[in-house]
Amino acid sequence: MRPVTTDPTGSQIRTRLKAGDHVRVMSKNGDTLDLQVIALGTSSLSGELVRPGKTGQAVGSHIDLPYQDIEYLAVRRLHPVNTAYNTTLFLVLLAAGAAALAVASPLRPGWH
Repeated sequence: MRPVTTDPTGSQIRTRLKAGDHVRVMSKNGDTLDLQVIALGTSSLSGELVRPGKTGQAVGSHIDLPYQDIEYLAVRRLHPVNTAYNTTLFLVLLAAGAAALAVASPLRPGWH
């Protein structure tokens, strides 16, 4: 997760985030929320609760959090190069495992 500078006007938040981002927010009252950003308004961040905080609100609840109430905010972003590398590595290991199973299989034709 990457921290985002917060300020009461939300100007830093609006320039660093976009709709669809997943964020962890700690409010000034100490509650920590995981949200998917829906909109970035002039005075608040709107999102859908991904994981409930202490408030007991249900996952999927709509949250409007005023910028002035945000103590800390971090965004989770996947790096495309790392994601492509990890996917390629997984596919190579999967193919190697399948090949090893095929070679070791006692059901190959011609073997009795």
